[in-house]
Amino acid sequence: MMPARFYFCLILFCIGAAASAQTAAIEKLRKDQESAKKKIATTNVLLKEAQNTTKGTATKIRVLESQLTERRRIISSLNKEIIAIDYDIRKLTSKKDSLERQLSHAKEEYAKTIYHTYIRKSSYNEMLFILSAETFSQAYRRMRYLQEYASSRKQQALDIARLTDELAEKSKSLEQRKQEKDNAITQEESERQKMQSEKQSQDVLLGSLKQKEQTLQNQLAQQQKQENELNKKIQQLINDEIRKAEAKQAAKQPKKEQPAAGQPASKPASPELKMTKEETTIAGNFEANKGRLPWPVENGAITRRFGVHPHPVLKYVTTDNKGIYIQTTKGADARCVFDGVVSTVFSIPGDSYVVMVKHGNYRTVYANLTTIYVKVDDKITTKQKVGKIFVDDDNKAELYFQIYKDTNLQNPEAWITR
Repeated sequence: MMPARFYFCLILFCIGAAASAQTAAIEKLRKDQESAKKKIATTNVLLKEAQNTTKGTATKIRVLESQLTERRRIISSLNKEIIAIDYDIRKLTSKKDSLERQLSHAKEEYAKTIYHTYIRKSSYNEMLFILSAETFSQAYRRMRYLQEYASSRKQQALDIARLTDELAEKSKSLEQRKQEKDNAITQEESERQKMQSEKQSQDVLLGSLKQKEQTLQNQLAQQQKQENELNKKIQQLINDEIRKAEAKQAAKQPKKEQPAAGQPASKPASPELKMTKEETTIAGNFEANKGRLPWPVENGAITRRFGVHPHPVLKYVTTDNKGIYIQTTKGADARCVFDGVVSTVFSIPGDSYVVMVKHGNYRTVYANLTTIYVKVDDKITTKQKVGKIFVDDDNKAELYFQIYKDTNLQNPEAWITR
């Protein structure tokens, strides 16, 4: 059977591991809060820029919605932190109570030891106790007993000192955790008040726009038409690239002999598109970094998310976005999110450009650019600038960003870091 000491050490290890995991979870929550606060700081800058134009009301609403999303993220994270701190407080309280009981018991035992020592305190009594033994062996055992008794008394004193120090440490940790909880509750209340204020600002803007629903519907129809054309063009270019690669591989395959007369011809096998070793490595690394890719802008806020979403103003109207729209500050550049090769650069109506970068069988698309810093076949690296982002009549700089795996659209938010 395993000794009791082994189980005791195992329990201590498990408690320590759990405490370490809890601390790591709280640290992760706080990093998440800091990330959200940075994005809110960016949206505040974007809102100030939007104040200079009367056309950008819809833009302000989208920026405010992005800000509210980050604010909700902070509140949710703070609530999780409060729950985690509560768990720590309960554990520390239980440990503190246990230490107090141990200390009380140790003091009681030590008091008994001191009392018995006082009763037979003279060295003469101890010597008489040894010499009154009937045999030498008994005398030796009595001497050992007195030595162990003295050693036990010293150990009791050390245990009391250790328990006292540990209790003081746990009491201090408990007070710190309680203070952290109070701070988190205060922050959570502050964030809720800010969110309420932002929601009121959004409601005011929504009220002003609802009077212009017909204009908004016309603008949305025009915008959707342009986006559909752009998405169709991008999909066509990706298909062309894949077909050219397939044709190139098919040309390299040896030609099969013609079947003999009277035998049915076998169906031609479609060429399997294979990546080079370098492309396979890049694609694997790209896939391995899902959720950790850098943003395609240094600072920005997602104002239109991937997929089908209700329009912020128009009732019963939805928008189907094939990528994400990231609003950033005027003069900002788009940057590549991973190592790759520029496969396509083309222009779209409105004097803006699109850059497509190939990462093995993955592709990233950067649309709504003006000045382009790269050209086709350029090898580019993570965070390398690809072009300056176009600023429209609403004084808005917004990047349209997509990710494809082969010809399949991906949700970019699942790939970039939060």
